[in-house]
Amino acid sequence: MEKKSRTLDILQNMLGSVGGHLLYDFLTRQWLFWVTGTIASGVVQFVFSNPTATIVVLAASIIVSVAVIAYRYATLRIGSATAPQLTFATRTGKFLSLTLSSSNISFYDEVFSPYGMTLVKGVPVQIHPYVEGSNRIIGHVVVRVGPNKDGSAGHNQIICDIKGVKRLFVVWTAGNGWETWDNVQFAGKRIGSLQLNFADGETQSIPVILGKNIREWIFRNPSPQKVVSTLIGPNIDQFWESINGQRTLDLIQIDITNGPKDLRSITMIGEFETPTKLSGEFLPHFQISAVTCKVA
Repeated sequence: MEKKSRTLDILQNMLGSVGGHLLYDFLTRQWLFWVTGTIASGVVQFVFSNPTATIVVLAASIIVSVAVIAYRYATLRIGSATAPQLTFATRTGKFLSLTLSSSNISFYDEVFSPYGMTLVKGVPVQIHPYVEGSNRIIGHVVVRVGPNKDGSAGHNQIICDIKGVKRLFVVWTAGNGWETWDNVQFAGKRIGSLQLNFADGETQSIPVILGKNIREWIFRNPSPQKVVSTLIGPNIDQFWESINGQRTLDLIQIDITNGPKDLRSITMIGEFETPTKLSGEFLPHFQISAVTCKVA
């Protein structure tokens, strides 16, 4: 995992998608304001020995940093919602491609990842760019989930209303997909599940198993620490590979049991299958980049 992405992931797991991103921006992008303010407040205290003036200078630097961040996030074209909302869909024949921009979202940190509608073996897959600031693309929209800090199950949800669903096509990858971490084996372990919720009250659960039907997004990570880079499960293939050959997106096909059925929502559950002493931010998580439904 790249250092930047890992730091952001940890902060988002601790504070949520938006809170973690805001703190990340404060620490890494607005550092000039608050570092300069800290130095200036020290100089004021040393020269004038005036605690009030020192506090004012320090507070002003922090306020400016927060104001800049608030302005940037107020102008986002695609933002992070505080709660799941109804997800819209684009129809192409018998396929409906969900729009993930109205869900509780994060982003896949690769500027040159695919965007727009792509046909894969006749299946339309729609990936939306994640745009911040002045129309600056920094990756694409994903819905992410992982364990909470205390290791308990984390949840995220994609709300939809699709009638007569026969099959799902999901583009996804895992994060923190190490083979082992701190003497805990991740490879071959269940890192969560995907629960399909239908209008008749029934559910269908798909286990998410690292190295079987999902793998690390930087699947050719140059780090000496090995990641889970292979897939052995059925109905899953590579959807995309980055130009440098390091990053991947994979496409899994999920058939609806006793379908077709009316799909109301998709619940993502991030939960490591065995108890560990590791904090949740160090455990594997997974993220969805696109969902396409084939209908009757």
